Amino acid sequence: MEQRTLVPDAGEVVLECVTAEGHGLLVMRLRAFGEQRLCPRCHRASTRVHSHYWRRPSDLPWEGMPVRILLHVRRFFCDTEGCEQRIFTERPPNTVSWYARRTCRLSASIERIALALGGNAGSRLARQLGILVSASTLLCQLRHMAWTDTAQGPRVLGIDDWAWR
Repeated sequence: MEQRTLVPDAGEVVLECVTAEGHGLLVMRLRAFGEQRLCPRCHRASTRVHSHYWRRPSDLPWEGMPVRILLHVRRFFCDTEGCEQRIFTERPPNTVSWYARRTCRLSASIERIALALGGNAGSRLARQLGILVSASTLLCQLRHMAWTDTAQGPRVLGIDDWAWR
């Protein structure tokens, strides 16, 4: 059984503070764990920070309150000679995917709801759980899921199984 925490992945990010804002919104300020990152091209460690920015993904609700994350993300210089990657960004892959507006665990929950109930019914259940998602978003999530087709086609086709249309 997996361990559940308030922070999406305690091995990747550190909780700095939690505040409650208007309209029942909980805001968690997170930063990446550690002082150095590996360059994605040459895989050498870098500690020299170029700049930083804030990402604002949504997370699973807490006690029915929507949760917004302020994730402090740093850009680093790669000082390795011959490396084409001059600047790179730290990416906590278990917390939030590239360009995503939702955390990985919120996306997984939305996928489960969409697979079980579909559009409108899934949207109603998600709203009761504190997840703000529309029916069209659930259906769009279903369309973007990676389907693995393990079933093989028929080996022999009989005449009564064949048709023009």
